Amino acid sequence: MSVFHGNTFIGQRIQVDGHEFSNNIFQNCVLVYGGGPLTMRDNVLQSVRWEFVDSAARTAALLASFYQGGGEGKKFVEFLLSTYGKAVEAPTAQNAGATAGQ
Repeated sequence: MSVFHGNTFIGQRIQVDGHEFSNNIFQNCVLVYGGGPLTMRDNVLQSVRWEFVDSAARTAALLASFYQGGGEGKKFVEFLLSTYGKAVEAPTAQNAGATAGQ
């Protein structure tokens, strides 16, 4: 994994998979992501466009179809995005029953 730290990228098309970016500035760039490992920390993104390709594009399309369908699909995507990477306690039969009885 290549590490990019403290750089300024202007007007570039950058394949970001397989790299680590920290404390960089991206101005008017196209960031291309295909689903591989990527670390992004404390970067400044100005007029950046993301382009998803390969498995990342398929995943984005699937989530978009759920979201655009509304209802439970939309709620699922919102829940997924708001909790991804966080410890979330799954409901158990015991606390689910207590909630249902209220």
